[in-house]
Amino acid sequence: MLVTLFVAVRARRGAWALVPAGGVVAALATAVTAALLSASLPMPPEPGGQVDATNDNVADPYAVVRPVTNDYSRPPVSLEMGPYPAKAAERGTLRLSVNDGSTGLPADDLVVHDGALMHLLVIGPTGELWHLHPIRTAPGSYEVQLRLPAAGHYAVSAEFARRGGGIQQVRSATGLTVASGSARGGDPALPTELAPRGPGERTVDGVPVRLSAPSLTAGAASTLTARVGDTPTLQPWLGMVGHMIVVGPIDKADATSPTRMGRAAQGAPVWAHAHSMGGDMSGHMSGHMSGHSAHGTGDAPAHDMAATDHGNETGTSTGTDSMSGLMPLNGDSPADETVAAYGPDVSFVYTFSRPGYYRVWIQAERDSAVLTMPYLLHVSPSGGAK
Repeated sequence: MLVTLFVAVRARRGAWALVPAGGVVAALATAVTAALLSASLPMPPEPGGQVDATNDNVADPYAVVRPVTNDYSRPPVSLEMGPYPAKAAERGTLRLSVNDGSTGLPADDLVVHDGALMHLLVIGPTGELWHLHPIRTAPGSYEVQLRLPAAGHYAVSAEFARRGGGIQQVRSATGLTVASGSARGGDPALPTELAPRGPGERTVDGVPVRLSAPSLTAGAASTLTARVGDTPTLQPWLGMVGHMIVVGPIDKADATSPTRMGRAAQGAPVWAHAHSMGGDMSGHMSGHMSGHSAHGTGDAPAHDMAATDHGNETGTSTGTDSMSGLMPLNGDSPADETVAAYGPDVSFVYTFSRPGYYRVWIQAERDSAVLTMPYLLHVSPSGGAK
């Protein structure tokens, strides 16, 4: 290149002689610069693990206007259930398949979410809830053993997280039906302590519990506080002090029916799984903590409430501000379930999107056993009409 320039100048051929030489200089400069910088440039992002197509337009759906040629996110999956031959009161194995919604292939990219690969919710015809965690037996295949006590229809929902796809909740389109284990058949029965009731005091598995749920209005954040026992002896379960399952709105007759609850839950527009959130551990020794729900933030005082008409609540504050939490954040801390030093209050903040009757189950662990506390709540319309 230098010789070309020297010859062109010495030959006095004019400025046109410098044009090809200048092009060669520019090309070589570009090549040398690219070679020097290529060693420090990052590798292309890994599809799924590092790139999510929804990341760039979370705040503004129209921020990304360029043509999309690659979508590295994970599509929804289909949840398929195998046959369940066990009859009522018999122990059986429920097998599930999770398949990718775009390819039909087994979805084998589930990651641990809240301590489990999959959270399975099963709601029976009497309104009883099972919160289960199936085990992986093959790519996209899971199974769990359970004993369903009553004949009838059971609604099924699965919650999990896919790598690069976030948390997904998928409801089974069919649910499952359990045949009667006796020739006589008959309507399924529900233990008295698990019958649906509104806020107030009750006893579940020998433990006194009390739910406070004032001002339940559609479209507005509501604080629900459950006091489990009388001492701060709750244990973290799956990384949280408390879980809350919400299904509804459901017709009141179906929500209290010993035969229609499972089918009604199958068609309910809202299925939600909320958590109590992290609180201030500075008052841990005195049992006073602050709690928040997975659906909102803010301090929420506890109240003692009396229940009327399955969820129309009125009441006054008791003056206590103890609530439970798990530091530092929801699911972020390595929870030690052998430590029983939380509670006794477990609080959630949740916004009911529609008015009507909701079946709500609150779960907490005490004495190494998970308590499931069922309630029937009435949510008023946003206009204030009852």
